[in-house]
Amino acid sequence: MRVKTLGDLVITDLIDVQGAGGVRLEANGSIEQSDSGRIHTSFLETASSKGQLLTGENRISVLKAVNGNGDLSFTNMTDLVVEALQNGEGQINLLVLAGGLKVTRLQAAGGLLTIKADRLELEKLVHDGASGLFLDVTGSSREMAEDVLIKGTSPTGLHFTRLTTDFGVIQGETERLGFDHLRIGTYAEIENSLNNVIIDNLNRKYYETDLQLSVPTKAFYLMLNPGSEIKTNGFIIRYNAARISNDLGKTVLETTGDMQVQASLSTPKPGESDAVQKTPETDYLITGIENVLGGQETEVEQDADEEEEAEEEETGEEEEAEAQDVDEEGEAEGQSAEVKEEAEAQDADEEEEAEAQDADEEEEAEAQETDEEGEAEEQDTEEEVEAEEQNAEVEHEAKVQE
Repeated sequence: MRVKTLGDLVITDLIDVQGAGGVRLEANGSIEQSDSGRIHTSFLETASSKGQLLTGENRISVLKAVNGNGDLSFTNMTDLVVEALQNGEGQINLLVLAGGLKVTRLQAAGGLLTIKADRLELEKLVHDGASGLFLDVTGSSREMAEDVLIKGTSPTGLHFTRLTTDFGVIQGETERLGFDHLRIGTYAEIENSLNNVIIDNLNRKYYETDLQLSVPTKAFYLMLNPGSEIKTNGFIIRYNAARISNDLGKTVLETTGDMQVQASLSTPKPGESDAVQKTPETDYLITGIENVLGGQETEVEQDADEEEEAEEEETGEEEEAEAQDVDEEGEAEGQSAEVKEEAEAQDADEEEEAEAQDADEEEEAEAQETDEEGEAEEQDTEEEVEAEEQNAEVEHEAKVQE
């Protein structure tokens, strides 16, 4: 089925064409759908010069679209394959409400490319315009896509305003590849023509890559610039200092000692998202630990905070225990001193009593000895007197006999 007009084409009803051939829509102006317009076919080809707005409840298997300038938007209810899509200056919006999107070739002169699909495989993205090309890539049934693969080329650079996916591979044949809001659930590989980066939030292993990051719970920014200049506020696991330099060719990374992961990494749930601050215009190069964390708190920081709190709590408990020990020791020393004083006082009393008793006994012994000596002297005197009296009597009797 073919529909062609010299002006604008507006689809107000259902176009249902099954089988070979499909549907071809051509307009010198624009192609649009009303709220009730729908297209159900296996193959749809469109061509316009001033824009396409096909956002109804479309069920297309394969799409091929060409537009001159202006916006191009397409919505599909199920899995979609885009064989080729070419657009001049303007926005491109591709929405797959349920399922995956596979794009063989997408060519754009510039503007914003917004893709919402749970799975995305963009095999060849060609940016051929003078103005910049910006990309916003997320899931559709939830914000975080399951898997994203994008291979692109650009003479001026590719810039992602947002990329949110569980697994991702981004390969850019350009010296400028930037991400304002990068949210990786599990694993991603990102490379431009100068450097490559691996983000692994699950496995604790080292990769042979220019820069290895781990940011499991936050969105962050990453800029791969000419001269192998890299800017990021993601947590650095490992890097190749010889491959990361500023525009003067000097190595801007110095040591990995403070940049190693010290704790296990967890995998965030798909769909989690946190806003990331706008990339500062005068952001530092990656020079060391001052820019490793970049204000984004990671699980390692949380573990460090918890460890610090635990150490403070342990220190407090130790100080309290020491204070309690000091108090108990003081009480014990006080009790010991009291016991010692009581024992010394008791010993002094007993010593005084013993000395008094010894003195009394000594006095009694001396008195008894004195009495005994007096009695002995009296007895000796009496005996002497008695002996003298006997001698006198003997002498008297002798004289009488004479």
